[in-house]
Amino acid sequence: MPSPPCIGRPRPTGSRYVAFAALIKYNIGVVSLAEIKSAVDTLSRDELAELAVFIRERDHAAWDRQIDEDFSENGRLKAVAEEVRADIRAGRLQDLP
Repeated sequence: MPSPPCIGRPRPTGSRYVAFAALIKYNIGVVSLAEIKSAVDTLSRDELAELAVFIRERDHAAWDRQIDEDFSENGRLKAVAEEVRADIRAGRLQDLP
């Protein structure tokens, strides 16, 4: 699965960041959470910021996929969306104060 594009930034290229991202993306070898935490401790401030962007973007992409699935044709929230649309069409919704 391709990682999401960086929002408003070029893709980070720090050597330790790239190696760390490759380990996560391609599951190269067995890396424990303790090893990941230890590797993170060696990152510079800039590399840590790049890693935070990478993780945040992956988290946002996963959230977007879940929302898309939930409201898809066979999604678990499709009925809720249809109910809200019906309420809108029937004029049963009020603006918040």
